[in-house]
Amino acid sequence: PQSRPARPYPHHPPLLPHQKSNAQGSKILVRAKFYYGNYDNKLSPPTFDLQFDGNHWATVVTSVDSPVIFEMIYVTMGDIIERL
Repeated sequence: PQSRPARPYPHHPPLLPHQKSNAQGSKILVRAKFYYGNYDNKLSPPTFDLQFDGNHWATVVTSVDSPVIFEMIYVTMGDIIERL
């Protein structure tokens, strides 16, 4: 089979897998839920930082027995969001 050339997008550079295109000023609901559940039998729930669009969002302190939920409404500052 013959391959086709890549389709050019003259107005936008190609997005990387961790990027999403949105109009500037869009409102996006972001919801994150974490559950440790003692999967490793160490009773040592992890703590870590969340980042959204390159900015610190929250520090997550997980629990052995219940989920931890974070929500925010984010207003985009540009037309591409970094999803790391």
